Amino acid sequence: EILSSRGYETVALSGNTLVDESSGMLRGFRRVRVFGHRQPLLYGWFQTTPIFQSAVRRIFPNLVPERPVDTTRILRTYVQSALRQLRGKPFFIWVHFMDPHAAYDPPEEYRTMSGGLPVFCNSDPRWGWTQRDKDPVTKELILSPEERKYVSSLYDGEIQYVDSAIGEIIRRLDRLGIANRVLTVITADHGEEFWDHGRYGHGHTFDQELVHVPLILRGETTINGRGIH
Repeated sequence: EILSSRGYETVALSGNTLVDESSGMLRGFRRVRVFGHRQPLLYGWFQTTPIFQSAVRRIFPNLVPERPVDTTRILRTYVQSALRQLRGKPFFIWVHFMDPHAAYDPPEEYRTMSGGLPVFCNSDPRWGWTQRDKDPVTKELILSPEERKYVSSLYDGEIQYVDSAIGEIIRRLDRLGIANRVLTVITADHGEEFWDHGRYGHGHTFDQELVHVPLILRGETTINGRGIH
């Protein structure tokens, strides 16, 4: 809101539907695009009747499988386009990557292990994992050591994928000749535990695996009257 009031072009690009205009978190942004992270798979005769499939999905969602949308690719494309349009103006672009986040589904080139199910999500029946037995205390899925390694590898693959996308955006700043005038800030809202303390995911403890997040600044700026590099 402050930057918009001072003449900045403000853009919010979100791959998380919980962070949209209705949440109130995007007040002040002049341009907003929010992309959902799920899309239905068209299979069998549904391929020729997508409208019917949409109706079935609303009534019987478990009958229509879904695949995570590659919002990382979409967001990377949109931010690069915004940079081309705004490079001659003062701007603030906020990009909310949904990866790495369940459901884990990195592109093939970022996968280091193979497993029985290509997508991992511990809470959504659409991807098959919720049929496994659950721990009576934590209510979390009981997975074998090999399955745990596989799930962790999918998460690592998504980290590498987002890292490459951020790298492409930074290289675009360099190619546009504006890198020396742009402050790039990279952070995260939380980490994930992979059974480090007997549980999986986030939101249940304040262990370092969950709360130790990056804060990376690239560029030049002024804080409290002092220039930093």
